[in-house]
Amino acid sequence: VHSHFIDNPECPKFPTEASLWQGQVEAARKADFNFWQCETSMNVFFDSMSKECQPHVVEEVKAKSLPWDDGYSVSEITQKPDLKNVRFDLTSIVNQTKDKVVLFVPNRIGGRGRSSDYTNCGKFVFDIVPEIWKRRQDFVVITGNPSQKFSNSEVSELCPAHLNIVPDAPNRDEYRLIATISDIVGGFYDSDTFGGTASRECVELGCVPLWIDCNEYSKIAKEASVSNWLAKSDFSDIVDVTSSLIDKVKEFKKNYRNHSNELVYGMKNLQHVVRNRCSYEVTSAPMMKIMGLL
Repeated sequence: VHSHFIDNPECPKFPTEASLWQGQVEAARKADFNFWQCETSMNVFFDSMSKECQPHVVEEVKAKSLPWDDGYSVSEITQKPDLKNVRFDLTSIVNQTKDKVVLFVPNRIGGRGRSSDYTNCGKFVFDIVPEIWKRRQDFVVITGNPSQKFSNSEVSELCPAHLNIVPDAPNRDEYRLIATISDIVGGFYDSDTFGGTASRECVELGCVPLWIDCNEYSKIAKEASVSNWLAKSDFSDIVDVTSSLIDKVKEFKKNYRNHSNELVYGMKNLQHVVRNRCSYEVTSAPMMKIMGLL
């Protein structure tokens, strides 16, 4: 059994009358084996379960549970995009972003009373980016915006840095290409403990992470010794942190042959950690052995 996210009472993802929580507990108890998308998700589940189940019941489930990152495939995400499926002109985008840092926000954009903004991407694009724009205009923002609760043209109206390059959500080839030409990837989940697959994929493709200091972001950054890149989980310093990352990227582009550069060293560490912790190529066989499938 795998629960993609935990609908626990302390952090509900659905209205109370439609909660998945009791069903998730029942499934975990009946399963031969449980895997959780990350260690943080697993710990959240057991913390909540321990408040309403006897200790021996919790321990029985723990004994058949392990984290197994939802992950990504290195070979899939690093495939060259099929340009026949790409609806924008790459040369034009390169020219429009010349001398600018490209910040990719791949996840759902919500908020403003229209839909849930559980990704905090609406908060970042609509509220935080305009504040950064007041300081500097040497960057652009490209959004994945897969849910299209706000159209891309609406995002452009509300976000001064937004570069609208496709009429709706990018397809997989467009997504790979956007991530490849981007410098920074934004990930802002605070209630969802995993933090999104897109962040892992974009790090694999060389994007510097703009993450907040909580849950899985914190664990991955600490393991890679780049915790100093993180913004506070309450977003209080994210304007400063984003500006600092933009400076780091610009310095790297000027001196890309300098292999002692902090960004080069940090990204090598981070990509190593992400591949070994999250990629199917590395994690699948060990988990299959644990489950008796190999």
